[in-house]
Amino acid sequence: MLKATLLILGMNALTGRSDLFIKAKRTPGNMKFLYWYYATYDDYPLMVDAPPFVEQYLEKLYQPMRNTLVGYTLVFAFRFGLRIPHG
Repeated sequence: MLKATLLILGMNALTGRSDLFIKAKRTPGNMKFLYWYYATYDDYPLMVDAPPFVEQYLEKLYQPMRNTLVGYTLVFAFRFGLRIPHG
């Protein structure tokens, strides 16, 4: 089985110097899914605290947004997260 990897040159926040990271490009559970490590997807910002994302899932989320924006002049969208408080 082939294991695809991706080399990423990034800035280390602790040392302030550039480091080379080796990150898996495919998900371990399903080799058909590709990880997405970038801060934007098709010019839309992503939550940078939560990478990596699965590229196929991002595309499935992007398709209805794109179709809605093409079909309507005014669009309102919001996001909410369900969270159970502790204590």
